[in-house]
Amino acid sequence: MRRGITVAPRFRKDYATKEEVLNIHNAANFILEHVGVGDVAPRLCKTYKDLGCDVDEEKGVVKIPQALADEAANKIPGSMVLPARDPKNDILLEAGAGRCIVGGFGLMSTLAEFDPKSRTSIYRDCTRDDMWKYQKLVEYFPEYDETCMLFMPMDLTAEGLPADIHETNSTLQCNTKHMWHIDALDHVEEYAQLAAEILGGKEELQKRPIITLHTDTPGMTYGKKTSDRIQGCLDSWAHGIPTLTDFTDVCFSGFMGPATIAGSYAVTVAASVAQAVALAIHHPGRIPTMTYELIMPVDNYTQESTGVLNQTFDFGEMLNVTYWHNAYNSPKASMYPACSGGGFDNGYGADTQSGYGLPNMLRALFAGSDQQGIFPVLAFSVRLEGYAITAECVRALKRLVEEKDLTPEAFQSPKWIGREPRGGFEDDEETLELLKHFAWSPMDDGYGLLERRQYLQWITDHKTMDDRAWELTMKIVKEFPNPLPPKDVKERMDGMVAKWDEKYKVR
Repeated sequence: MRRGITVAPRFRKDYATKEEVLNIHNAANFILEHVGVGDVAPRLCKTYKDLGCDVDEEKGVVKIPQALADEAANKIPGSMVLPARDPKNDILLEAGAGRCIVGGFGLMSTLAEFDPKSRTSIYRDCTRDDMWKYQKLVEYFPEYDETCMLFMPMDLTAEGLPADIHETNSTLQCNTKHMWHIDALDHVEEYAQLAAEILGGKEELQKRPIITLHTDTPGMTYGKKTSDRIQGCLDSWAHGIPTLTDFTDVCFSGFMGPATIAGSYAVTVAASVAQAVALAIHHPGRIPTMTYELIMPVDNYTQESTGVLNQTFDFGEMLNVTYWHNAYNSPKASMYPACSGGGFDNGYGADTQSGYGLPNMLRALFAGSDQQGIFPVLAFSVRLEGYAITAECVRALKRLVEEKDLTPEAFQSPKWIGREPRGGFEDDEETLELLKHFAWSPMDDGYGLLERRQYLQWITDHKTMDDRAWELTMKIVKEFPNPLPPKDVKERMDGMVAKWDEKYKVR
């Protein structure tokens, strides 16, 4: 069973005191009870009203009493297993373990394809074939714990744009990890039928729900789209799909909330708890719930700014960790304080070797974060070889945060006897072995993209990390076998999609 990157307790640091956490909690509850959530669609208004909320159906405003908010948050499970198509890829959700979700916020329509001759990116539209390549890469690298939708196939046009059905089909057939179904609740019944087919029936899907669904909210104002997403998650249980309520609550300081970190964060917490009220009370103990709360200045939406603007973003991530682990005096293992990798496959090609957002991830993991989102930045294109680079960076990150040997022997005290202040350790046999192990050869479970880069450039006609990542990606795409289901199952799934293509007039 997959457990992610578990961080030793001594590495964790709370970024707020208990009193400060309580202030956040009280402020969020005050907002929920006295201001409320606005623009809630009628059907979801009824759901809230039935739960005991104060609902103004004419205005679409829902006010939530503190007792109900606390009840909902405390019904979220403390630990849970997310099943995968292959049981060995089941994910144990627990506090302080950083699992890696690889995917994207929304579907990406452009692919940045690396050109080894010019060492730059050539941009083109994504196709249905790219969906299969991407899923093969995610399946290949053990560093990725689960997958989700990413590509928008531009060679697929239809009424209602059912690209998500094709995404679901390719993911289930080509990937044996748990599927995080992002931002798409229009075809829940179709997802369930495909998942049931690959598992062997609806009863098996009920036992092993291998897809979770995603919702998000734009702060404290839902609108019809967000309302439908939340209600869709509630309805999904009838189809055997569990609900991952991914609270992507974005608060632009001074616009959607106060122009302070404290005020903005209280708004994002309130928005998350408002969703928990609708979802967790209906299905107590069964809904894995994650928070992904962003506090941003209004000019930092692309996450490309530097300095104090990104410090605001980072600080918000740390508050996520501290709040959700401490607000209820016990770790909420499946209240995931998320942290985005961002920008690792941003389409720059050889113009950058940005790789994984390692510093941000380290800060979040050391604070006790439970989840790492391996996502491209919305403003850029998908870059396939970026996933190879990122996989090795995740592996390096695991080495950095693993339990360290801090015994007296590890400090090599005897070896300091007779030394001069200048050192002189370079000729020690142990030192040479360690340098050879860490600097001159890839690890047994690695891909050699980060280690030896200077040496490899020297002996391989100046090949960069981009060159080697591209070669590895092409090798995987060409040689790694798809973990396809039995032929008869695949044919039935493809036949189901063909009928839906006819229904939705796909061209």
